[in-house]
Parts: sequence; C-alpha cells; structure tokens
Amino acid sequence: MIKKLLEELEKNENFIKLKSKHPNLFFCTAFISNNLETKTSKTQLDFFLPSENKIVSFEHPFDNFKKYDDEIYEIKEQSAEIKIDKSHLEKCVKKSIENNKCSLIPTQIIAILKNDEWNMTAINNSLGIVKIKYNAKTGEEKYFSKGSFMEFVKIDHNNK
Repeated sequence: MIKKLLEELEKNENFIKLKSKHPNLFFCTAFISNNLETKTSKTQLDFFLPSENKIVSFEHPFDNFKKYDDEIYEIKEQSAEIKIDKSHLEKCVKKSIENNKCSLIPTQIIAILKNDEWNMTAINNSLGIVKIKYNAKTGEEKYFSKGSFMEFVKIDHNNK
C-alpha cells in the first residue's frame, strides 16, 4: 500500500513540479492515523529536500503539500519495500496485544514509518495506550509497552 501510494503521488502535478525543482528529494517517513471506530484514515507521506534540509509533506489524496520551516540535517531514505504495510497495521497491533496478554481493545492506531521501523501507538476509549515497534522489513516485533495516557503525560504540580 505504501508503494502504491508513492506511485500515485509520483503522478501528481504538485509532486512532479516539486521533483523538477528538487530532483534529489527522497521519501523518508509515512504517518498513518486509523480510527477503528469510524473506519477513517489519514495518511501523510514525507519527503526530504537535501538542497534545503527541509521536510515536505503530502497528505492523501495529495491535493497540496506543506513545507516545514525546521531544518533537518540527517535523515535516511525510507524504502517502500516493507513487509508490514498500511493495510496490515490493525491486524499486527491486535496480534501483538493478544501475544503480550494485554486486554486493550484499540479504537485508534497512530503509526510512523521511519528508518525501516514502524513505531505504533494504539489507544482505546479509556485512554489506555500500547506502544509497539516493528522491523518494517521483517515484521518482527521489537518492543511492546502498555500503560495509560496519564502515565505518558506526567504532570509535575510542584514545578509551576
């Protein structure tokens, strides 16, 4: 699916114009947010412009792009040849939750593909959170952590 999205984007007029101005640009990151309750999804593909040290993002359906002001000096090209693809995210997350004997039933999955690694966060309606990392090329689970939103957003009331 990522490969197909990249192929679709390469036919886009805005992308073609950008690529003509920046022939060395390359795909570096994918951001996907899936709402499992509403069955809606947001997909963003990011590209690095080496000549400017900037990131450019295209959100599906790729009508426009956004160039970020922050300068980035080191980022790797992301391969589209991956084992875990956009269409497999929900299945992978649910399988990891089950294998790790966790009772969380996700309603939202946020996934970032970068450096051949999927970094996924699954959230439920009670603000339970599961964080999982996978090797995107092999599908191997590398990390699993569960907790609550409040644990991840620690507020120190003594430092005001």
